[in-house]
Amino acid sequence: MKDLSIKNFVMILTLMVACVNQTSCTPIGCPPPPEPEFSLVGTTWSYTDRFEEDEISYTIDYTISFPSPIKAKLSMNIAIKEGTQTTNQRENIGYTYTYDNDLIIMNSMVTGYANLKGIITSETEMEVTNASLGEKIGTFYRN
Repeated sequence: MKDLSIKNFVMILTLMVACVNQTSCTPIGCPPPPEPEFSLVGTTWSYTDRFEEDEISYTIDYTISFPSPIKAKLSMNIAIKEGTQTTNQRENIGYTYTYDNDLIIMNSMVTGYANLKGIITSETEMEVTNASLGEKIGTFYRN
């Protein structure tokens, strides 16, 4: 019988502590949850890369958009000019991402495409790196 009453006492004490913890913080007395410094949702970032190789010029327009808190899309418009001929290609790659303390980790949803890492350096600039190779892609600017 003693064991049963000690168990009941401990159980009641535990419930009281849990209740006090749940009700001790009122909306007036608690600080508001921290707001993120910057939200990516709804933003679009762009970068253009131009280079020449053996009389062929390449222009790649990159755009990264963040339509939701977990999904991103990379669009690449590639123009290849050789003499008077220009060939255009367009690719869209879906990504999932995490964002914490100005660091964005983007994981490709398509096999064979690089994972990306972005570092927000200001509200209008983001340094993007090919995380799979460790090579810098460029500085993207917020549109």
